[in-house]
Amino acid sequence: MYLIAEAECEIKKPLEDMETTEGETITLILEITKPRKLKWFKGKTEVTDSDRFKIEVCGANCTLIS
Repeated sequence: MYLIAEAECEIKKPLEDMETTEGETITLILEITKPRKLKWFKGKTEVTDSDRFKIEVCGANCTLIS
C-alpha cells in the first residue's frame, strides 16, 4: 500500500482590511495556494450563499460578496 501526502493549503494573499457603510456592497477575496471549498464566518456564524451573500470559488480565489 502507498500513502500519498497532499500538500497543505495555505493563504497566498490574505484578506485586506476594508471599511464600508451599511447598505453598500463589499467584496472580500482570499487567494489560497490550492483550489478548495472554504467556509466563511461572521463571528461564530457561518455565512452561506443567500440573497444577502454571494460566495464564489474560481480556482484558488475564494470570493464573498455582501
